[in-house]
Amino acid sequence: MEVQYSSRFPSNDYPSGKIETYSFYSSILNNTRKIHIYTPHDYSHTSHLQELLIVFDGNSFINDLSITKTLNYLIYEKEIPSCIAVAIDPVNRLEELTYNDRMNAFLTKELLPWIQTKYHVYQKAKYTTIAGFSLGGLAAFYAALQNPHIFGNVLSMSGSIHWKKDNYENTIPWIENQISSINSNATHLHSYITVGELENEPLLTTNRRLYKALEEKKYQTTYEEFQGGHDSVWWRKKLFDGLRALEFTKTTLENKKERESMNQEELDKKLKKQEILVKDEKVWSYTYEDHISSIVKEAEKKGAFDHLPGKGKPLNLDKDLSYNPEKQLYRTLKNNHVLPRWIELSKEIDDLKEKLKENTNTAEAADLIRTINKKVLEHNLLCPPSAQKTRVKTDF
Repeated sequence: MEVQYSSRFPSNDYPSGKIETYSFYSSILNNTRKIHIYTPHDYSHTSHLQELLIVFDGNSFINDLSITKTLNYLIYEKEIPSCIAVAIDPVNRLEELTYNDRMNAFLTKELLPWIQTKYHVYQKAKYTTIAGFSLGGLAAFYAALQNPHIFGNVLSMSGSIHWKKDNYENTIPWIENQISSINSNATHLHSYITVGELENEPLLTTNRRLYKALEEKKYQTTYEEFQGGHDSVWWRKKLFDGLRALEFTKTTLENKKERESMNQEELDKKLKKQEILVKDEKVWSYTYEDHISSIVKEAEKKGAFDHLPGKGKPLNLDKDLSYNPEKQLYRTLKNNHVLPRWIELSKEIDDLKEKLKENTNTAEAADLIRTINKKVLEHNLLCPPSAQKTRVKTDF
């Protein structure tokens, strides 16, 4: 079993956000339900717009998945932007979360306008995430696919993707078929999908197929399988991982789009400005690394490397030289902070794993594992598929 979620945070001293609960009447659904609103600890002291997170099964997210504690930590540590969370309690869960167009109308025509009037939130899809587990994961994907101009990000944990829609009898699940037939250029959906290796079939298989369909359409998707089943113990942890992964994906994609819209002169000016202003070497490394990568790819498209002699061969080193050119190049890159970040992370992870082997203290080992797994998540979002690393599991 993985390290217990309660040991993930070093302390409980993070500033706590506030939860307010409202009774909300829907004329579309003709019922009243509880809506829980989480606001960050400093919300009353800022005029900045907040991102928006909407979750189904709101009472479970609060009581079982520790969403308040998770958001307190991630926002305070600046691992995700400051956000407001809207936790929706169910009235008739089975009916509401299974391809329910009236539920979607409630979200978009009643709940969201009320939230946008009452709270300082962004009103763009890229700043709005919808999340759920089990049937809630299905409902989150359905809402985003039906309203891509409103919901730009989906977080699905053990989503019931296999669920049949009305009389839809195709062997391919409706959600997967919808993804496969949609024009991916018409929407910019980001998603985080996680599912347990011990889930009952066909839930596990359909989630794997959904991920494959999203990948084929070039959607920005993070997919993870955990060593467990259909249980909130696992979803609690994956909520934490999913929010971080979605934010990392959004930031990387926004930087890429900004670079692609610039000409060479504008890029050089931006890099020079960042070199002066940015003190954090990691940020500078990302920017310059991506800049160099884009130049190389552009040259490759133009055929600049097609007729080079000795292509793919190792350097022919002059043994009379007092230094190794490869090491000199490595040193130059490192000193200028342009070493690919995932390579640095790979070395850090390997060193920490060696340290873990020598550690006999349970508490210290748990801290090491948390650090390693945090770095593995960042590493896997940056590195080529062939260089992916595995997370560390433990039995204590």
